[in-house]
Amino acid sequence: MTTAEVLFAASSGDPVLDSDTRGLVLVGFLTFIVPILFICVLSGPARDRVNDFYTAGRTLAPVRGALALSGVYLSAATVLGTTGSVAIFGYDGLFIAMCTVLSLGVLLLLAGPLHERGVYTFGDIFALRAPGPAVRIAVAVVTLSACVPYLVVQLSGAGVTTAMLLGLSGPGPEQAAIVMIGLLVVCATAFGGMRGMITLQVVKTVVLLGMALAVAAVVLHRFDWSTGSLIHAAGQGSGRPATYLTPGQRFAGSGGAEGTLDYIGLMISIVLGVAFLPHVAMQLNTAPDAAAARRTVRHTIGIVGAFCLTTAVLGFGAAALVGAPKILTADPGATSTLLMLTGELANGSSTGDAWLAVLVSCAVFLTTLAVVASVTLAAAGAVAHDLVTHVLRRGRTTEGREVAAARRPPGSEC
Repeated sequence: MTTAEVLFAASSGDPVLDSDTRGLVLVGFLTFIVPILFICVLSGPARDRVNDFYTAGRTLAPVRGALALSGVYLSAATVLGTTGSVAIFGYDGLFIAMCTVLSLGVLLLLAGPLHERGVYTFGDIFALRAPGPAVRIAVAVVTLSACVPYLVVQLSGAGVTTAMLLGLSGPGPEQAAIVMIGLLVVCATAFGGMRGMITLQVVKTVVLLGMALAVAAVVLHRFDWSTGSLIHAAGQGSGRPATYLTPGQRFAGSGGAEGTLDYIGLMISIVLGVAFLPHVAMQLNTAPDAAAARRTVRHTIGIVGAFCLTTAVLGFGAAALVGAPKILTADPGATSTLLMLTGELANGSSTGDAWLAVLVSCAVFLTTLAVVASVTLAAAGAVAHDLVTHVLRRGRTTEGREVAAARRPPGSEC
């Protein structure tokens, strides 16, 4: 069984995996993922100081901060979903990728004020204008309302992917994988804090960019490095060559006005919503001052922009080499597009097939782990800093007890 057949079967729900491929994928996971989690734990603060745990001491240089912030921004939805959107919807997928970069423009405007006014959480920002427990409770509830569903979705995807790579299927193994991964990430975040999370995000960004550039280079090589030939072949593979690069394909079935409103709403949600996610705003506090925070965001725009441009190449390559009808037949959500493209490209020796699958699988899996870690830290900050420290204890606590509350269930600290 070739890698293309393996990945196609996995996206279709078939749990059968080639044993050699699965073995190499597991070796790759053990080689990359496990040491990275240990490094996150070892990178944690030496002392239980709130400033170290939440902001890594506010000493992060702009370039390293940009790599970490890029890791926070580039979620599994961006990596997998945008690639699928470009492959299936063409112009609309490109516009979604562009809106991801535009959302960083909003964050650039907010970087200075958020860093100057925010101490650790959104609750600190709102408490400056409206002191009291009610505001902190409301902000903590909103933060958890955004973080918990995000965590569930990310962990569910990681659990299904892990079970698939192990050759298992069914709700039991998938749930066991979700619990195992959740415990690993929570432990790494609890002991590593913001310093460990930054290490994880930086490694994830480097691996993810390396993977995307490598696969994009193989795609362009297939078309003699001609972007015109690639886009033309993508239009033919989409099944709609005349309308592939025209707007409105994503919501074409919703009707004229309704489809337009859905499209506009999606763009507004991406541009404005991502910049206000709790774990994104929390990352800005690692910069030493407001000017450094703005420089961090400017560097991040370049990194994320380069990745989104590469994602467009991957989407066009998937449409050209795999074909939109085949992608939709295997996965109506098109989230398996990158994996199917990898299988189509890795059409040579079995060892080469497997290692290309290892590269993509590790990058996607590491993306999920990093996002879960950052969201977990933001949720822990809302519980420990806003609810436990400022509501339950009215500020009468020590830094060590607050860090302990963030690391353990709040009930054990009250």
